[in-house]
Amino acid sequence: MLLALAGPVGAAPLALQCPAKYPDLDQMRTLAERGWTAPFPGTPHAPLVQVGVSVGPAERNGELIGAPLRGGAGYRFEYDVVREDLEKWAFCEYSMPLGYVRIMYRISTGGRACEMRLKERRGRLIAASIWCD
Repeated sequence: MLLALAGPVGAAPLALQCPAKYPDLDQMRTLAERGWTAPFPGTPHAPLVQVGVSVGPAERNGELIGAPLRGGAGYRFEYDVVREDLEKWAFCEYSMPLGYVRIMYRISTGGRACEMRLKERRGRLIAASIWCD
């Protein structure tokens, strides 16, 4: 379901996989043990609709605008120009009947960018991977 790999601080890239559906309570506990957070509760099994990078506190942050990758495969988010003291987060966003909800992972690689690779089927996002250097 989810892969979160990280080596020594600042040494290895960060690789993550967004769950295709918003996690249920048991799945969220497992994700939390791996470093994910859910600032607001969501509806289990809500579909994945967006992936991105944000800066600032998890509960109140600003989204970075990504540059499209060739062939429409995803986006690259540069954050080396953002103030060093601001938190940086990779997020997976899910659609619910009354809005959207995210799960978030704090980026602490000391790198400069993240790439999101997207997989769609019939116009819907079904998978997303995140790689930060």
